[in-house]
Amino acid sequence: MALALVAGGCAGSGKGSGPSEAPLEPVSSQPLPWWEEADWEGAEKNSAVGPDLGIEWFKDGRARILFHEVRGGRPFQLAGGAAPGLAITALEGSHPGGCFYYRLEDGVRSLAYALDCELSGDMEPRLADFARGADLLVWDASFTVRDKKPGWGHAAWEEGQAFGVSAGVKRVLMTHYSWEYTDQFIHSQELLAGGSCIFAKEGMVIAL
Repeated sequence: MALALVAGGCAGSGKGSGPSEAPLEPVSSQPLPWWEEADWEGAEKNSAVGPDLGIEWFKDGRARILFHEVRGGRPFQLAGGAAPGLAITALEGSHPGGCFYYRLEDGVRSLAYALDCELSGDMEPRLADFARGADLLVWDASFTVRDKKPGWGHAAWEEGQAFGVSAGVKRVLMTHYSWEYTDQFIHSQELLAGGSCIFAKEGMVIAL
């Protein structure tokens, strides 16, 4: 099974929702509270609108973008037979305004996604239980430990390196780098990691 996944972080809304090329099985047929003032019947089908996020245009219009409510801890599946047997679970995260992390599993392989993640409060043990044993963990490597900004809702790659070991994750993929870092600097951090994790690069494909 091959699945191309684009996971959108809706930080700022405090709600768990994101785009998918196939509709999700809805938990509720009602719109999310922060959408209630939007004219969805009259809105263009290739735009996503929210008061906190502004307008994001999908100019080529090739994907049918639908939004549905997602609740933490309640598994759901992609509708329309897009990925038969693939179960998705969400976990409420640690980021200003709120966010969700995701775990995808098909009974054989598993992937955990944890961008916009600050390991504050009880986040680390909750996320460890959520991601435990995953074949791949997509990690928020926004900063180095030295550059971390407490309260910003992001982690350091060194934290992901240690977290992967403690959670029994097979591989950790570093991404979501700070815009302040150059490619050369990211490469230097990759060398420091010594092959213990993967640093994402444009065009990279990872097989599970």
